[in-house]
Order: sequence, then structure tokens, then C-alpha cells
Amino acid sequence: MRIPRPLRRALRTRKRKLERRARIWRGEAISRVRVAAWMKHPWWLRLVPASTRERMRLEAPRPGDRRVEIGAGFSGRPGYVHVDLLPFTDDIDIVASGDDLPVPAQWADEILAVHMIEHVPPPQLMTTLQHWYSRLRPGAALVLHTPNGAALGAAMATAGTETGEDERYWAVMSAVYGYGHHPADMTSAAALKGAPDHKLVFTSPLLRQLLADAGFVDVEDVSGQDAFCHHTRDWSPYVDGLCLEVRARRP
Repeated sequence: MRIPRPLRRALRTRKRKLERRARIWRGEAISRVRVAAWMKHPWWLRLVPASTRERMRLEAPRPGDRRVEIGAGFSGRPGYVHVDLLPFTDDIDIVASGDDLPVPAQWADEILAVHMIEHVPPPQLMTTLQHWYSRLRPGAALVLHTPNGAALGAAMATAGTETGEDERYWAVMSAVYGYGHHPADMTSAAALKGAPDHKLVFTSPLLRQLLADAGFVDVEDVSGQDAFCHHTRDWSPYVDGLCLEVRARRP
């Protein structure tokens, strides 16, 4: 008996949802075990075979190697502890909110927050910066990547004209509001599907002042120096200098 097409479609959708839930559950469970192993050094860790400890990355990073990347997503950087809200890939080490890192005070040698700070609700912005400050060891660096408000404003002004918008306009709109789609797919208002999730847009002077207010020193705009940043590459045809990159240090 042939299964009707609508039923087959519903079954495939149901299967994908169950697989996604299972992947999230598995990633969160492994993350909890990993955090416990790293931070508490439990007695049972000695009973775990060395091959399993290596495969599950249960050995804590040593001081000097504790570089944390918040918002690693699908493209985590080599040499970092990858943190994200969901276990998008097996490379995510810690499943957690970026503004509530499950690590002790003064643990991290560096914190790199990649296009995460624009998602922070405005009333929690200073609390988040102070949280990162507290997790950094003295002398360690905080590096923030976020959409560049000045670049987006300039791009939107030139993309929208009196004779109508050009092909870049809706891609720029997606970057401002955070629709999370690839810019090449943003060709019309109808393409901006889903709920936008950006809460804030920053300019370089504003972000540098906020970091100084949070207690950081040696605050500088280092935009364009990170060759690994795929946001700059992906968005270069649509927004010149999309990625604002600011570096600061905990004294």
C-alpha cells in the first residue's frame, strides 16, 4: 500500500524534529559531563578510559590555552573552547548562554564573542560585559565581533534610492535586524522569513565607551584584522566593513 504524499511529508518532518531534539539532548548531556570534568575534577574521571576522555574532550584546557569562543556556531575556530546556546555541531564544547559562562572567575585567557553581543537585551548589556570581565584573568583580552552600525547605515542609505531599492537593500535589512539568512538569499521583503533577533546595533565609539565603562583598558578598534571572520567575507558584496571588531583588556 502506497503511503499518501502528505503523510510521507508529515512523517519526514516528524523524523527531522525528533533527530534534532535527540542531537540537542545529546550535546547538552555531554556538555554537562565535560563542564563537571573540567571544573570539579571528579573522582570518577580517573575510571574513564583515556581514549574516551580524549574523544569526549574531558581533559580540562591548561592555563594559557583557555581561549573561549562564544557563538562558535558551525564554524568554531581551532584552538578555542567553543560555546554556543545549542550544540550545532560536535565541536561545541560547552552548551550555555554566552552571558552565563559556567566557568570560574579569572579562568579564561581570552574571550572572543562572535556576533553575540547584538543579541543581548539592552538592560542586560552592562551585566554581560561585567560577567565577561569577571571570567577573564588579569591581563587577558576580550574581543567582540558585531555588525557595524555605521557601515550598515551607509549601505542602507545607498541601497535604497528614490527610484527603488537595489539588489543589496533587503540583505542589509536582514543584517540590521538579524534574520539569520545568507545575504545572497535576501532579494525581497518576502525572503526575510522568521523572527528577527538583534536587540542592539553598535558603532565603534559606542562599543569602545561601553567597554571602558565596564572597566576594560587598552580598548581599540581592530576591524579588518581577523582573516578568519567569515561574516566579513560573506557580506563584502553587500556591506563594506560589516564586521565591527573591538579588542580590550582586563587590567
